[in-house]
Amino acid sequence: MMSELSELRAQPLSADKPLNLKFDHRTSDQELIEIARRESLVPLNQMNFQGYPPASILARLVATIVDNILIFTSFAAGIVFVLWMAKLGAWENPLEAMRYKKEPNLASLVAIATLPIVLVLCQWILLATSGQTIGKKLLMIRIVSTTGVLPGFIQTVVLRNWVRLLFSFVPFLSLIDLLFIFSESRRCLHDYLAGTRVVSSV
Repeated sequence: MMSELSELRAQPLSADKPLNLKFDHRTSDQELIEIARRESLVPLNQMNFQGYPPASILARLVATIVDNILIFTSFAAGIVFVLWMAKLGAWENPLEAMRYKKEPNLASLVAIATLPIVLVLCQWILLATSGQTIGKKLLMIRIVSTTGVLPGFIQTVVLRNWVRLLFSFVPFLSLIDLLFIFSESRRCLHDYLAGTRVVSSV
């Protein structure tokens, strides 16, 4: 198998001429493509995930929980830092400022918001370039377009995240969006809106 991988590695990549992966062992075509990608034979942006199975409901749920925990932790880290600085006397305690209806220190607000903002920006970059957040990467699932290619920024970030955020302002729409995952296709309402699906990437 390694010798055949070496031969394939030597072949020039071409978008018009996809690699023909043939191995004499009991491995599915999907697994072979993933092996080839990991061996740097196929760049991620040339991959097609059309035949990949839908990600399980549990995997999507856990990935979402992981991403939310990361956001919560980043906020908590900022708050702990600000309270520590307040204890040292460098900044005013923001909790006391709120109690006395005083404007909180600008530096403390920046300290609390910086890490979550950086994390969100990193997540958006990951989504736009690989179709994965940190949680999805850990659970080995990926957002792809209905044609099987990586969707890009508009589909993954604008339509799947920003527009979905508007769902929370419409009564029951978020619940309807969530219930769509129990359909046979396992596509939520925002997946249909963005023209995407979430697949198992291994």
